[in-house]
Amino acid sequence: MDSTQVKNTNPPKHFWLGSLLIVGLLCACVSQIMIINVNNVLFQGSSNSMFLLSSSLMMLLSLLPFKITDQYQLKFALIICFIVAVFLGYQYTFDIPTSNSAMLLPIWSQLFFLSRPVAVGFGIAACVGYLLQSRNKDYHLDNHCHMLSLLAGTAFLVGEVAGNFWAFLGWGKSWGWTGHFYVSALTYLLLVLVFHLPKAWFNSASRLALGKAVLLGFICLLILGYKFS
Repeated sequence: MDSTQVKNTNPPKHFWLGSLLIVGLLCACVSQIMIINVNNVLFQGSSNSMFLLSSSLMMLLSLLPFKITDQYQLKFALIICFIVAVFLGYQYTFDIPTSNSAMLLPIWSQLFFLSRPVAVGFGIAACVGYLLQSRNKDYHLDNHCHMLSLLAGTAFLVGEVAGNFWAFLGWGKSWGWTGHFYVSALTYLLLVLVFHLPKAWFNSASRLALGKAVLLGFICLLILGYKFS
């Protein structure tokens, strides 16, 4: 076996720093979610604060099954932690929602509103991973990013199905081809395109990883821009 293919299974230097950051940020996200919902009967999934917190939570959860074995993978975890910290700081600029809406009673509405931040959280994590992949090939990270992209697309699709059923219960018909639905359909098609980028367009695996990162980054910016515009 080529010596360059042998992976170092020893924890990288400063591994404890990454683990400490992940645990600390995870506790911060969960505690802030509990604070927001302590006086609310319903999960405020449609609020800006909950969107950012849910996205942050998904990014951190994406790191939990990821075994960090070298400095390169540790960099991936630290970048995710930095983005989460930015999201946590930004969510404090919004007022904590204190009112409830009857529209949020059905579980289908909760699934719809929760699907967007879940897709964004996993999508951002996959985007960062693919960006790193474009500079240094890591098969463990590549497989992890592939799974995160799949989870992001699945979450978005589940939200579309739940949202259509919610609309049917509330208004007697599913969504029509409005501007909102066009944006949702475009977003899902782009998520599917991540898995079907023609390899012939790219002259190397690094270029292909960069293409996936750019596409995922555009998708996440599209959802965030649509949410906060």
